[in-house]
Amino acid sequence: MWDAIAQAVYYVGQNDFCTGVIDMRVESDPAKPGSATVIGYSRGASGHGAWNAESTCTIDFALTYNDAGSIEQNKKQLRIDVPTYPTEVLREEIHPGSGLIALTTGVSFQDVHTYAFIPQYSMGARGYLLVP
Repeated sequence: MWDAIAQAVYYVGQNDFCTGVIDMRVESDPAKPGSATVIGYSRGASGHGAWNAESTCTIDFALTYNDAGSIEQNKKQLRIDVPTYPTEVLREEIHPGSGLIALTTGVSFQDVHTYAFIPQYSMGARGYLLVP
């Protein structure tokens, strides 16, 4: 069960000021307790300059999650090359444990591990899920 405050990530990527939207979903399987799968579907990317149908929009996509009552966060950062056509661009299994989990996804201007600057930005999708 995924109850999101925002389910879409609107972003500006790393090349040619490319832009796009990724719709987020989360699935969990009762047969796999303590784990969930985060899925991102791109609506397609576009850009400026020398942009064409073969171009991709590079983003470093961040996932942060934790037990909803905890201050400690688990962080993942995934490099994604988003194409110009709609498609699934992200499928990542996370292992937060069972119970109520807080999840935030998005494209940050900081590397989640080193805090180095990355020329990209988005408003994140965030919400809560119950993991069996």
